[in-house]
Amino acid sequence: VKTTTAAIALGAAIGAMTLKAASNRKELEQFARQAKTTEESFQGLAFATKQYGINAEQIADISKDIADKLGEFSTAGTGVFQDYADVMKFTKDQAKEVAIEFQNLSSEEVIGRMVKNMEDAGATGNQMTFVLESMGNDLSKLTPLFANNAEELKKMKDRFNDVNSTLQITAG
Repeated sequence: VKTTTAAIALGAAIGAMTLKAASNRKELEQFARQAKTTEESFQGLAFATKQYGINAEQIADISKDIADKLGEFSTAGTGVFQDYADVMKFTKDQAKEVAIEFQNLSSEEVIGRMVKNMEDAGATGNQMTFVLESMGNDLSKLTPLFANNAEELKKMKDRFNDVNSTLQITAG
């Protein structure tokens, strides 16, 4: 267990240093803005998604795709958000209401709510994969991270934040 914790801590530290070194501050700010979150929160999200094969740039792109698709549906009532509405058995009005509500959330919150709602509705794995892939390329890879009310994501972000604050990686 200590070895696993140390490996995770080292991974978090290396991931944060790599993200900070490889990306200038403006890029990190842009990624966080696309995800509708803070830079610190985005770094934790990027660390967690990296464990599932999705890097910081990819999760930022997925976040932008989600925002675009929510905007399209809430404005015109068209687009791939309809896939989610169909799985959830929403009426057109219910779907539009949810899309409008989701627009005010971070991408992390949107993904978390979509996964939780589909789990609660008894959606199959295939249905969840279909919906998530329609919302963002490779988003279905993150299903385990957001399953069970995003339990794994919360754990990984907490570990990242603990190591990050201990090493003061993001300070300065």
